[in-house]
Order: sequence, then C-alpha cells, then structure tokens
Amino acid sequence: MGVLHEDPEIREGMYLEAKLDARDEENAIEIPRELLIDRSKVYVVKDSTLVLEEIDPVYFSSNKVVIKGLEDGEKMVSAPVPGAYPGMKVQIQNKKDTAKAEEL
Repeated sequence: MGVLHEDPEIREGMYLEAKLDARDEENAIEIPRELLIDRSKVYVVKDSTLVLEEIDPVYFSSNKVVIKGLEDGEKMVSAPVPGAYPGMKVQIQNKKDTAKAEEL
C-alpha cells in the first residue's frame, strides 16, 4: 500500500491505523488456503469416498480463504491428503480437532 502525501510529518516506516468496511457473508466459512483445489474446489467425504465439490471463494488472504457453497452437514477434508483423488476411499478419524481423511 502506498500513500501519496505532502505532509512532512508523515515519514516512511510510520504505522497507520485504519477502519475498513467489510461485508458480512452469510453461510460462509474460513478454511486454510492449502485445502483449495484449482482455486474453486474442496474435497468432501460422501459415503467414505472423496468427492471434489465446487465452491464459491469469496475472499482470499495469504493463507486463508472464505468460501461459500457447502451444504450443512457436509464433511470437508480438514487437512491436505497426499495423493488425494476423486473416488478415493477414505475413513474419517473421529478424534477431537484431528479429523482427517486417510486412505483405506
């Protein structure tokens, strides 16, 4: 971000505080960006099988993305699965905070 100014009191390296208007997104969730496939898909588990689900990315940051388009109750893969592919059979781990899909 750059600031064009004529004020000698504003110097390089100074900090800026700002208020930004951001829109609220209904039915959206924030996920790690590494879970996105081709910028608009995520893996979900249906009947113990990985399915690539098309989603709507609403906002990108350097390591997170806000997405819409998943149905309530869908089980999204919560960590990258090396070698994952659509149709891959998986088993969901039910450990607290570590639900990850693993190949059977």
